[in-house]
Amino acid sequence: MPFSHRHQQALIGAVLGLVIGLGSFLAALFVADWSWGGNAARGVVLMMVGGVIGWYLAEVSRWVRSRGLISHIELVPIPLAGVGQINLKLAGGGHRQTAWTLFVEAGTRIVTQELRPGDGLLREALTSYYGFFELVRKQLLALRPSPIPADESLLTVESYAFSMLNEALRPCLARWHPRLSRWEKSGNNEEDWPLADLCRQDIEAARQRALIYVWGLGQVAEIGNLHHLLPPRPDSPQPWVDYELLRKREQS
Repeated sequence: MPFSHRHQQALIGAVLGLVIGLGSFLAALFVADWSWGGNAARGVVLMMVGGVIGWYLAEVSRWVRSRGLISHIELVPIPLAGVGQINLKLAGGGHRQTAWTLFVEAGTRIVTQELRPGDGLLREALTSYYGFFELVRKQLLALRPSPIPADESLLTVESYAFSMLNEALRPCLARWHPRLSRWEKSGNNEEDWPLADLCRQDIEAARQRALIYVWGLGQVAEIGNLHHLLPPRPDSPQPWVDYELLRKREQS
């Protein structure tokens, strides 16, 4: 099982500590005129102590950064369908906490869970999408803005979340919320709606797009075993319903 970014940092700290401990021992051989044979045990102890100290220093550094006590810029590589790998600029622990919050909210909603044919109600699905949309907006409003990246190709947590809203959820909500509302106001039942199958297709297309972003949020939040928590990440999301097909169905 691959290490998380947190464990990689701690391991690097431990290795550096071992190297420093060995360097201290070698320096003592020359400066303090130690003999190699008689002080080998001291060298081993120095290396072990250095490794432990390095590990804990890495953990302390992570803890301090996670609470925003010091400024720290970190680049997190994330694969994004249709774009390739992007680098997300993470500034401070507050942004990672936001990624965690959005991950939990999305992972426990229909935003990431498949609405199978015949299951659930379209109105409930769209309402859940809209509720998540509003929650993301509130989280972003409460978040201290990231410094503007010098490299325009970098995304921040804010721009990543904006992209998730605009690319994954907004097209579906803008297309289907008013159409379903008009049908409901006419006094008809949802199961009789002639556009219901097309609406379900777009809800699934939105879910797949959102799921790709939520996988990225999980990586930013350093969550292990994502494949146990989320459905599989789509390699290429389902296309949106063709507008001409929708127009013809509405006129028929």
